[in-house]
Amino acid sequence: QKILASGSLEYNNKKQGNYIVKINSNGTRDASFNNIGKGFFRTTVNDVIQSADGKILVGGQFHSYNGLKCNGFTRLNYDGSVDNTLNYGGLNGFEGNNNGEITSIETTSDGKIYIGGSFSTFNGNPAGRIVRINPDGKKDTSFNIGEGFDYRTAYPGRINDIMSLPNGYVLVAGFFSTFGWYNRYGIVALDSQGNMAGFPDVGRYVNCLKKQNDGNVLIGSNGNTTVDAVLRFDVNSWK
Repeated sequence: QKILASGSLEYNNKKQGNYIVKINSNGTRDASFNNIGKGFFRTTVNDVIQSADGKILVGGQFHSYNGLKCNGFTRLNYDGSVDNTLNYGGLNGFEGNNNGEITSIETTSDGKIYIGGSFSTFNGNPAGRIVRINPDGKKDTSFNIGEGFDYRTAYPGRINDIMSLPNGYVLVAGFFSTFGWYNRYGIVALDSQGNMAGFPDVGRYVNCLKKQNDGNVLIGSNGNTTVDAVLRFDVNSWK
């Protein structure tokens, strides 16, 4: 089994990795992955996941991959080449605060993709820190969050983690203080249409989410929560 590694790395075993590398089970670099391209140039990859079909979804602060424009997000084939079936519609992708940085990606059982970060627009249209796209890259307009996260704040935050749930809901965690017109700190649950479905009061800074086998969710923060740096919640209690 191979491992995908990403970040602000430039070298792996003294060979240029360009912010994402595939590593063999013995720790050596898989030279067949993107072996002819320059990858993401002088930037940071924040999240990389592999979807059920084997495609690789990559998010970060980059603006190109192997010389092709892609603001913050792209999808790669298993060998590291660009998946040309992802099409934003001829526009710019993600832009906004911090150059439209992507910090979290999550897929759904039907192949749709949640993307979160510090961006404020997607293809030139408002997108308040999170958007859901169809497998072809176009925005899923059935997911409507209105103004989204931190729309009216002087120093808007970002989405740090997204978790899909079996009931079609999605948990959104990060550094934020509002959702729409309401004060909502650190984490909210949204239904499949983008409506707020729950809100546990855990504080403003939430870094990560982890689902347990019993359906409970672990919430990790920097310690600035109402309880502690690691909390456990039953998602059904938020409704």
